[in-house]
Amino acid sequence: GAPLPLQDHARRSLRSAILMKRAEARLNEAVLAEGLTPAPLATRIGINTGDMVVGNMGTEKKMNYTMMGDAVNLAARLEAGSKQYGVYTMLSQYVLDNEFTDATGQTRKVRDLVETRFIDRLTVVGKSEPVEVYELCAMKGDLTAQEQELLPLFAEAMGHYQRMEWDQAIAKFERADKIERIPDGATTHSRGFIK
Repeated sequence: GAPLPLQDHARRSLRSAILMKRAEARLNEAVLAEGLTPAPLATRIGINTGDMVVGNMGTEKKMNYTMMGDAVNLAARLEAGSKQYGVYTMLSQYVLDNEFTDATGQTRKVRDLVETRFIDRLTVVGKSEPVEVYELCAMKGDLTAQEQELLPLFAEAMGHYQRMEWDQAIAKFERADKIERIPDGATTHSRGFIK
């Protein structure tokens, strides 16, 4: 919502992240085809919403338009932490719980407009309450056939895991790992739970 306030800032941030990852895939395809780089570009994104200070900060000699606050710190931690989970875009429960009024006057919850996958409950440095974090997969209705198969299977595996039904959880995570969204990284989200 900065520099101009936007009611649907959380939804826009998720849509922007999806479009950025699509553009990155097209760029990688082009530069790899031309042999311009030996490895694809792989950026990670952390998304959070909350109160923060935004604006020009610094001195007359050195000034930056930047942001500060706990909400910003959590977003940075999500971006950095996404690697260990084998995902590229990680967001907090606060983004999904964000509500706004759309152009028709209807109150909408961001959670109902996107496709996500539960990742974990994290307690970040300096905080005592855990935060639910999710992988951003697509806008509502835009899942691929592979993702439509993966997400319910992964949710079943996670249910077994949370109930400490280890054998069933491992079996489901192993099946999910075969159809993961990003199979060529150092790890996948499913593989992380198998270990």
